Amino acid sequence: MAEILAVSTVKCSPYLPAIAWLKTARIDAEGAAGMAAIAPPRTSDAVIAKIPREVVETIGTAAIRTKLAAQPMEAIGDNPVEFGARINGEIAR
Repeated sequence: MAEILAVSTVKCSPYLPAIAWLKTARIDAEGAAGMAAIAPPRTSDAVIAKIPREVVETIGTAAIRTKLAAQPMEAIGDNPVEFGARINGEIAR
């Protein structure tokens, strides 16, 4: 029989609340799956602003949240500045 020691997320999983996350298990690691939309150079500011708005709106729908929860995954929608900061933080790590 296998036993789950911890989830690899940066915080406790809402789908496995009784399972510790790595930091609470004193393991300095984290894991996540991510997807990003990256625009080519000279893409207009209007398009750059619209894409994350549309993505956040879409992943906030009940249908998408239900599909993700079945996996169990949690959607996090952020803006280009927040995403860039996250990527830069990973690179620095």
